[in-house]
Amino acid sequence: MPQKRIYLYVPFKDKEKVKSLGAMWDDKEKKWFAPKTLDKNIFSQWLYPHQKKEFSFDENEVLTAFKSALENQGLIIEGLPIMDGKIHRVKTTNDKGRELSGAYSGFLDDYPAGFVQNFKTG
Repeated sequence: MPQKRIYLYVPFKDKEKVKSLGAMWDDKEKKWFAPKTLDKNIFSQWLYPHQKKEFSFDENEVLTAFKSALENQGLIIEGLPIMDGKIHRVKTTNDKGRELSGAYSGFLDDYPAGFVQNFKTG
């Protein structure tokens, strides 16, 4: 999964300054962005307000909370869930034989998120 770009709010008068700091122009979006390889703090004056807040999380806490949520929906998870953004099919408590009636997907990118579906219970 490609990493998201950090888009910047750059007035026209500042465009040469951000360009010299390493910002790049996105032709499709018509916006300046800071590549992930650069420290976003050097672009702090051009960040949108919601981008200025730092967000951190404990990965192990997120994994155990997501596993608990999956199990509450009837999915059977061995170990910790795989958080790679792909859909994983798993057994549910109501499955028989080789049925895989549960599905989940999880992300640990900038902000952890996930999806769960039990096809037996809805």
